[in-house]
Amino acid sequence: MKPWPRNPDVPAQSFDISLELIDLAIAVGVATGLEIFGVDVLLGAQGPKIVDVNVFPGFGGIDEAYSAVVHHVLERLVV
Repeated sequence: MKPWPRNPDVPAQSFDISLELIDLAIAVGVATGLEIFGVDVLLGAQGPKIVDVNVFPGFGGIDEAYSAVVHHVLERLVV
């Protein structure tokens, strides 16, 4: 999670992902047909709002992400 407006002196923070955000991300995947993507969301008083969908996002700070992406791609290779 990153504060907005972005302040380079304030690092991103880990947070627990709510079921609402999981459902929102799944809906983005269904709507776009994407299997690997990132979703930028603003959290506000009126609930989460999608502001960007990244077709292939950076996964900096998420140690398991790169091996999960490789595993996902290898599962879908036609040999």
